[in-house]
Amino acid sequence: MINRMHTRSKIFFPEPYVVRVEYPADFDSAVKYNKTIRNTYKLIKGTWGYSQLQLEESYVNNPWEPNRYVKQVYVNMMRGYVCFKDDLDALQFRLSIDNGAIKVLMWPKSLYFTIHEVTYE
Repeated sequence: MINRMHTRSKIFFPEPYVVRVEYPADFDSAVKYNKTIRNTYKLIKGTWGYSQLQLEESYVNNPWEPNRYVKQVYVNMMRGYVCFKDDLDALQFRLSIDNGAIKVLMWPKSLYFTIHEVTYE
């Protein structure tokens, strides 16, 4: 088994399973994300990678707004992306974290990952 680490890399394996993890935009979101990544080191034995947290804006429906034209509001969220080569590793990761992790098919083009490659030779 050979372990390689690729820093500041794009995803190089075909058909990755990418999961978006999001936290409220406050001061302890980086601490929570780093704890999630540290636990993933212990959990996953295959090839996987993670990005840095970044601030993203998203729309959220506001059900209490009486004006139907202003129902969507901007919310700032800290989001990180974790990619996996194996679907079973990704599902195990999603079950292990306490907040909701969403599978995404598209992610920001400017995003770079730290990838931990595991090969068996």
